[in-house]
Amino acid sequence: MDVRKVRQMGDSSTALRPDRAPLVAFLVANVVSICGTRVSAIAIPWFVLMTTGSPFKTGVVALAEMAPLVISKAAAAR
Repeated sequence: MDVRKVRQMGDSSTALRPDRAPLVAFLVANVVSICGTRVSAIAIPWFVLMTTGSPFKTGVVALAEMAPLVISKAAAAR
């Protein structure tokens, strides 16, 4: 093999290929979205607890926030 071909092969395998850029962008966006969902699952009930001081209201907010997720997971399992 020619040395130039080996260098070209090595260069192309280490760089981000253009055909994988949409996949990488999708995966990064998915990770950011999941992190935001998890943070809001804690932050919103915590905010309600800090502003109202009521554990009952905090529970109602947490239930309202998580109920659609639980129902959609249960429906998808069927």
